[in-house]
Amino acid sequence: SYPAAVQWLAAVEQPPHLKAMVPAMTFSTPQRFFYFNGVFDLSWLPWIHNSIAPDTRRRKGLSGPTNGEEARIAWRHDRDRMRGFLPLLELPDLKEVAPYYYDWLQHPPTDPWWDWAELRDKYDRVNAAVLNLSGWFDEAYGPEGATTNFNGLIKSRAGDAGRRTQLLLGPWVHGVDEVQTSRTGDLEFGPQAGIDYNEVVLRWMDRHVRGIENGVDEEGPVRLFVMGENRWREESAWPPATAKPLSWWLQGAAETSRFGSLSRVQSAGGSASTSFLSNPADPVSDPFDVFGPHDYQKLSNRTDLAVFETAPLPEDVEVTGAMMAEIYLS
Repeated sequence: SYPAAVQWLAAVEQPPHLKAMVPAMTFSTPQRFFYFNGVFDLSWLPWIHNSIAPDTRRRKGLSGPTNGEEARIAWRHDRDRMRGFLPLLELPDLKEVAPYYYDWLQHPPTDPWWDWAELRDKYDRVNAAVLNLSGWFDEAYGPEGATTNFNGLIKSRAGDAGRRTQLLLGPWVHGVDEVQTSRTGDLEFGPQAGIDYNEVVLRWMDRHVRGIENGVDEEGPVRLFVMGENRWREESAWPPATAKPLSWWLQGAAETSRFGSLSRVQSAGGSASTSFLSNPADPVSDPFDVFGPHDYQKLSNRTDLAVFETAPLPEDVEVTGAMMAEIYLS
């Protein structure tokens, strides 16, 4: 994500010598990168702590971990304290090594200050050929960023968009090393799931930097991995042209129950509510150390969340495309 963010921030400045790029697993807007749906993203804490701060300390001669291994050991000891520290702006740990972190916290997601990191209104500035890459189990900003950036470029490029703008989505978690594997989390997706990342990048560069006719232009603008069928499929657009929007309704159960249903039919009985008690000091978090698909049924044992599920589906259903939810909270 970091190298991809650097590519995008350079591209919108229109450098004349930038001919092609392959931004992998990155964002489209600071509102879904530094923040997510209005909430500051605390995953920046471990990223700065483990990936950036050690080298900063080494160069500045500061005390504390100076390499990745030392930082990860320290994080296991300090993470609960750092994640739970309030107010966020007074966390002492990063004051010397990452003063920019506190700059971020002082600007809400819609502050014009963030314009330097906003891509969604700058696609017409990008002249490079762009292959957008992400994974279905990437960080939340990854597939959203790849698909939004792809569509934004397509719209701004009109005539030759498909030739110089492509999208690649596979069954992977975050990190380019992961795209070469066939297993993600608890699931095995078969020998076709992994790709040779270097080959993909070099083919794109050979075509758009060196001008080599290598067949990239003949490939569909969208290539996605269909999980379940475990095969790759080319599409002409995102979402796929054959995709059909479906609406599902949350149906509340008894007022004392946290368990409701998810139905294709809207309830005729009017609105209903589902209640649960949330404790911000004990947030729901991922119980698995390895990212990716897992069996999360045990989370339903917690009393601080609500569960809505369908009846057993009578046939296979492919879900490919953008998803949204309209939820009323009080």
